[in-house]
Amino acid sequence: MQDLRAARHPQVPGEIVHVRGAVGMREMTPPAACGADVQSVEAVTGDKRGPACQPWDRAKKENVTSQSRIVLEGVRTHNLKGVDVSIPHASLTAISGVSGSGKSSLAFDTLYAEGQRRFVESLSTYARQFLRRMEKPPLESVKNLLPAVALQQKNTVKNARSTVATLTEIADHLQLVFAHVGVTACPDCGQIVRRETAGTVSDALSVMPEGTVAMVVADVPVLSIQTSAQVLEEIAADGYRRLWVDGAVIRVTDAADVPGLLARDSFPVIVDRLTVRAGEELRYVEAAEAGFRVGRDRLTLVVDGRETPFSAQFACNDCGRSFTPPIPQLFSFNTPIGACGTCSGFGRTAGLDMSKVVANPRLSLEQGAVAVFESDSKSMKARRTRLIRAARKAMIATDIPFRDLPAQDRRFVLEGGKGWGGVRGYFSQLEKKRYRPSSRIMIARYRGYTQCPDCDGCRLSQEARCVTLSGHHVASFLGLTVRDARVAFRALAGDDVECAFCSALPEVDRAKVEPLLEELVYRVSYLDEVGLGYLSLDRQSRTLSGGEVQRIHLTSSLGRMLSDTLYVLDEPTAGLHARDTERLLAVLRRLSGIGNAVVVVEHDPDIIRGADWVIELGPHGGERGGEILFQGDVAALEASDTPTGRSLRERVLKRTPTYAFDPEVHPHMSVSGARENNLKDVSAQI
Repeated sequence: MQDLRAARHPQVPGEIVHVRGAVGMREMTPPAACGADVQSVEAVTGDKRGPACQPWDRAKKENVTSQSRIVLEGVRTHNLKGVDVSIPHASLTAISGVSGSGKSSLAFDTLYAEGQRRFVESLSTYARQFLRRMEKPPLESVKNLLPAVALQQKNTVKNARSTVATLTEIADHLQLVFAHVGVTACPDCGQIVRRETAGTVSDALSVMPEGTVAMVVADVPVLSIQTSAQVLEEIAADGYRRLWVDGAVIRVTDAADVPGLLARDSFPVIVDRLTVRAGEELRYVEAAEAGFRVGRDRLTLVVDGRETPFSAQFACNDCGRSFTPPIPQLFSFNTPIGACGTCSGFGRTAGLDMSKVVANPRLSLEQGAVAVFESDSKSMKARRTRLIRAARKAMIATDIPFRDLPAQDRRFVLEGGKGWGGVRGYFSQLEKKRYRPSSRIMIARYRGYTQCPDCDGCRLSQEARCVTLSGHHVASFLGLTVRDARVAFRALAGDDVECAFCSALPEVDRAKVEPLLEELVYRVSYLDEVGLGYLSLDRQSRTLSGGEVQRIHLTSSLGRMLSDTLYVLDEPTAGLHARDTERLLAVLRRLSGIGNAVVVVEHDPDIIRGADWVIELGPHGGERGGEILFQGDVAALEASDTPTGRSLRERVLKRTPTYAFDPEVHPHMSVSGARENNLKDVSAQI
């Protein structure tokens, strides 16, 4: 636990932190040293991380000095008209104003750009060539600027391998948990796979009744460059005199007289004979070590003719199948040993898309249900004729919709049968003629992606799926939503919660991974707090909205527990339900409470009211904007005569509806059966 906290609060100056391409250099400070009020967050997040810094009271901020503020003078970026701005450290600052008034110019093109530029300039010439260098914004002076991190409202992730779990490092922590306490089961015989040691053999002997006679037997193989007689001579030279063959003890010197013995590919050597007595544990360990050495990490314990195998390798003792030891890389679909060999860790394979082959299942075979053969070419017309003829011979109706045909009849059309090669057979012929441009065009036209048949879309190899925790492999945990994962991780940690998915780990295992489980609970709790509880952990990052990605990066920043940093956010409430705004505000205040200056470009009145400092730009957009209308606390803003101040007092929302068509003719837009991502066959009228 101390190592985990030390990793979160390193005392190393000049650490480089990458967030969405933004880099900051800072001297890390533990939360307890930031001068904030301290209280427990266990009731909020459900974890046991202990105290966490909360935002300063506004009464404490009234006496801040000029050294605890970022001061910008004469800013002329884009349409800003030489404005002077003061932003308090360790506070939540909201920048508001009408569209085009210069909010992003001040927040991103000035504050973040200057902070990033100063950091890059502080590095060596060699390091600067690998980092994006930003132009110096037009301003007269800037004082007390902190290292900057920008979290913009856009999704730039295009990698199909990136998921919510990998983006938030939840996958990395879960891989460590499985590597430490995961249980490997052999898929062939169902036995638990573990690496045996001389100590486990000694423990097995110690629990036997006193006086029990046991033999330690090790198999010595006959190599291809050896003869059986040579192996027996080496066994005798090493001091071993007896063999255990088919339940009988045979002397090595008599092996040549036993029929068929010299034809064996290995010889089971009796390494030691033991009698179970109290205080003989050291003798047991020595015998087991000798057995593993002679038998190349394998031995057999024989008691009353009953054989019990032991293996120092990570292999099944019953069937001998070897497995990759549980290491973190085994549980990652981004590594060669962890990724499914069929889909290479993508979860999907390229193949024939049957929804394109039968584009309109309401049509019958005679009406052209199989779109592949609907062409004016003679060859396609001939194939269509052969299909209908073969279907009639197979007693398949050709005049009813394709979707109404029995499953076996549809399978005949697509996969083939007697007298018909099937649609898939036709494309197999095209694969053999890929040198022809027409074949490649036809294959590409009907290509699609389907779920991998080997891993069922979970992306992991079979060996990774053999390792389970509370009866589930790692892909099952990653398939949970954030809200369900929060409950599951708390259940694993032994918290008193109702969880139908998994149960608490044994006390010994829980002690090994307690810091990792606390970190998992911490991260998923904050994801849930910012309104992302509906996302599944295996959701692809490229399918997320800009607001969702921004909030994910926000929770990742909380997980790093950086301090003395400037965070610049672009409308973090975008796409967020009104009920979750208060929870997002609490997260932002926690971020500022550990000593960070948090600046948000925001229009939401609840976020503006919850800010410690507000800057309003205006009065209009474009050339008529770029002026500071107000900067101060919320109480002064509500009493001011600015547009935002009046809006906060009156909460007046004016909208002028515009239509691209006549609403009387087209009263609404209809969406039916939407199933993208987590939508469950949704129908709606808009």
